[in-house]
Amino acid sequence: MDTHVSDTHVSQEGSEATPETRIRPDREARNVASRNPDRSALPSSTVGEPAPGPASEPEPEPLPGGKLQLGFFAQHPAGRLLAAFHTDLESGNLPGLVSRFAPDAHYDRLRGNRQLARHFRELFERGPERQVNLLVQRLERDGEQWRVEADLEIVIRGSDTIETLRSGRAVLWLGEQNGVLTIQRIGS
Repeated sequence: MDTHVSDTHVSQEGSEATPETRIRPDREARNVASRNPDRSALPSSTVGEPAPGPASEPEPEPLPGGKLQLGFFAQHPAGRLLAAFHTDLESGNLPGLVSRFAPDAHYDRLRGNRQLARHFRELFERGPERQVNLLVQRLERDGEQWRVEADLEIVIRGSDTIETLRSGRAVLWLGEQNGVLTIQRIGS
């Protein structure tokens, strides 16, 4: 197929045209375009506007990342445990999340890792996105445990809804078992 570039013919070997040159349509395309101003009868090699596709719903905005506020406790072992808990809960890392709890931990009415794993698995299956806000207000030693008062909010995006699963003050009790600091209990 011949392509006309300005007044110079471009050969098949690939002679290059300069940016100043212009491509002129061949005679057949010019004739068809002049006879059909609505452009409906242009040769099939001419690319027009894409056909409109089916109307689709715009994608919902992703939930913004949650907030983690540890203050002075960020470098404390309790702060590092809470940061890992926050990350695992927000990302949906079930094995990591369950490992943050003691084997016999309590979370509201749930008891033990098996019930906790089932609860969090169901939570993760409810929606692909979670936003977790964990704002530590107080951390103090209480006997052998650490008592953490925090504002805890857990938001999940389902298939067509955004639902707040928990919002308000939470008390987390942290303790060591076998030399590892874990969450012993979470309550209100």
